Amino acid sequence: MKIKMTKRVVLENKEILDSWKEISKYLGRDIRTCFRWEKELGLPVHRIDSTSSRSKVFAYKSEINKWLKEKANDKEIQKKSFFENKRIIVGLLSSFILLSIIFAFLYFAHIIPFATSTEIPSIAVLPFKNLNASEFEGYFSPGITNAIIDHLAILNNLKVVSSRSTSKYRNSDKSPKEIGEELGVSYVLEGNVEKADRDIKLAVQFFSIRDNTNIWSKEYEEGLDNIFYIQGNIISNISKILNLSSAENLSIQTDSRRPFNYQVLDTYMKGNYILDNLNGENENQDPWALYYQGKYYWGKSARENNELAIRIFNEAIKIDSNFAEAYLGLSRCYTNFVNFNWDKDERNLEQAENLVQKAQEISPGLPEYYSNLTEIYLLKDFIFEANAKDIAFEIAQEGIDKYPNHPQLNSIFGYCYFTKYGEKGNKSDFEKALEHKEKSFWLDPNSIHNLVYAELLMLDKEYSKAMHICNNIRQISPDYIDFRLAEIYYYMGDLENSKVIFQQFESPLDFKTGALFYLGMIASQGGEKENVLKILGEISLLVPRRSELKLDHLKLASIYFGLGIKDMGYKYLQSFFNENIAKKAPYIFVKYIDIDKNFDIFKEEKKFKKIIKGAIEWQEANPSE
Repeated sequence: MKIKMTKRVVLENKEILDSWKEISKYLGRDIRTCFRWEKELGLPVHRIDSTSSRSKVFAYKSEINKWLKEKANDKEIQKKSFFENKRIIVGLLSSFILLSIIFAFLYFAHIIPFATSTEIPSIAVLPFKNLNASEFEGYFSPGITNAIIDHLAILNNLKVVSSRSTSKYRNSDKSPKEIGEELGVSYVLEGNVEKADRDIKLAVQFFSIRDNTNIWSKEYEEGLDNIFYIQGNIISNISKILNLSSAENLSIQTDSRRPFNYQVLDTYMKGNYILDNLNGENENQDPWALYYQGKYYWGKSARENNELAIRIFNEAIKIDSNFAEAYLGLSRCYTNFVNFNWDKDERNLEQAENLVQKAQEISPGLPEYYSNLTEIYLLKDFIFEANAKDIAFEIAQEGIDKYPNHPQLNSIFGYCYFTKYGEKGNKSDFEKALEHKEKSFWLDPNSIHNLVYAELLMLDKEYSKAMHICNNIRQISPDYIDFRLAEIYYYMGDLENSKVIFQQFESPLDFKTGALFYLGMIASQGGEKENVLKILGEISLLVPRRSELKLDHLKLASIYFGLGIKDMGYKYLQSFFNENIAKKAPYIFVKYIDIDKNFDIFKEEKKFKKIIKGAIEWQEANPSE
């Protein structure tokens, strides 16, 4: 079935002259004259790499026609065509063929690179426009976009910004140059997609921001079973244009029309679409609620979305038991149960690890293998005290060595360094954590993983930067982001704004309880003893068993120190640092104490220092505990 396009898009610009030969032919002059006209008369010729005189050139017929009109009275332009002399034509043609052979040899031998630069090129992939009218196809265009991003991210020597980072440009009237300059990238890839039954039309355009030109464009019209061919062809062309075609990169590109069951990829993209919208508040974001006959309806519950994603990934695995990406997606779902505190059952992490290993057996060395497995071991260490942090670090190091520009790997590697700082207090580890988190943010500014980057900036007293990070990702998970924003306001001393945000948390219980602790810290800093007692009473009603609040004893210490009640302050400070979680990463909590004004008066007291020193000495004596 052929697809009827709903809007016309110019896909291949046939008004481009893509070589000196084409330019000279169009002007009816020899190449040497065209060289001179460019230099002396401003003939509008563009280069892929403006820094290289040997770069491949191209020109627009429309610009040349305008230039000819402007130069209509120039005697040089009015001269009789040099090509009317047949003998010279033959001579020039022979010379040109010889030069072309030499140039081709040099080009394909990479002696004359197609694009040269001392800097690593960077590319932003804008969300592909969905030309389907039905909202039930809404998952497809982001699925294709993310697949291309994932393939580009694997290429060496290329920085890739994710589509989530460019989502604000989805319906923008800005030009690719304007978008590219705002994002600080060298190139922009944009496109549109339309599918009907088992056919697809996909159009892409690749822009050079420096030259403000469309350097490559193509239209694909294929069966959906050839989707891997389309993706591979796009990656292959971009790789060649940017001169990235190393042996390792070429092994990644999929340029053949291998047999493929499209239904597997389709269900995989549906799962990713829902998983990527975790914690979204717009009920219309889930077009597959009706598709599954109302069994799962889009709402504010992130857990519901996670469970729906599990169903879809399992469906993909039923169709093709060797589809590695589906196992990795399913692994993420089970990790989320623990990471988001929905179900802290260690069996969820065991299931996640088994799924990662299954994906590794099918398709070894995918980037998500390293990032998923690192997160699993960090959670085992942090929550279940499995002494797995060293293994996590080794896995992350191996992954980052292989994929240095992968956003999720940089994020998890930064977190590994953050935990190392928590143990040893080495400033260099904290700086490495910031470095990798910053790189991850640059590559994917809208990822929920940047929440930890905001925490690091807050602990480093870079409050304005931390707020900027939060504002970038607020639409992904409003509750988590608003809570972190309120924390930032508190530690920077803006108690009023902090209070306003914390007062808005009524559910779920974890957020409500955490907000009450901070409201108590705010009230104590203002000397509001009666209000503090009221808040503590409310906390006791929400969580009757005081033992469940051990991890919040540092906040209780802050509250009592803020009120000047030293004995209670020291009681809860000692209780907190008696907990293994505090002993294992004391330097992180010392950072929190350092930015909390409630502790300022007491930090230099001998008893205060002794409690913290005891936790640090315990960690040094028990590094593997």
